[in-house]
Amino acid sequence: MEELGVRYKPAGWTCNGAEAPREVVVNAPLRCAGMWRKEVQVVVEVYLDGSFKERREFWVAQGDILKLSPSMFMPQAGLLTQVKFAGWEGASGASGAGILLRPETPTTVKAKFYTDHMPLYAVVGAAAVATALGIFFYIKRKEEHIRIWAKQPTETKKK
Repeated sequence: MEELGVRYKPAGWTCNGAEAPREVVVNAPLRCAGMWRKEVQVVVEVYLDGSFKERREFWVAQGDILKLSPSMFMPQAGLLTQVKFAGWEGASGASGAGILLRPETPTTVKAKFYTDHMPLYAVVGAAAVATALGIFFYIKRKEEHIRIWAKQPTETKKK
């Protein structure tokens, strides 16, 4: 049995006012009732740099706690980039990375991430510096080589 964001799952039996095992053997008159457990849906939407990436669903039994952490939803990073967690949206009292939810009604939470390009900038900067130093030393070496040749006397052959 399921409504929008709420469902009921069989949770066992009570017979003659006492909790009964999953299988009931009837050898005398019994008054039995099925017990149901209410579950509510928690939807986590994942965003990277403001763009929707994925949607994940969890069903939580009424009264239970759902623990969520950013590592559960971390999008893939590029070769020279990192993905970092920006925060939760839609979860009351969410402070820090991990959150604990005890939903009573269907809930939607957004996990927001952003791309950190600093490692890429560092590699490009280091390559630019290495290239500039290489050119500088190449030119310096070539100038020294030219000066040495220029200081040597030139010989002329007489015929």
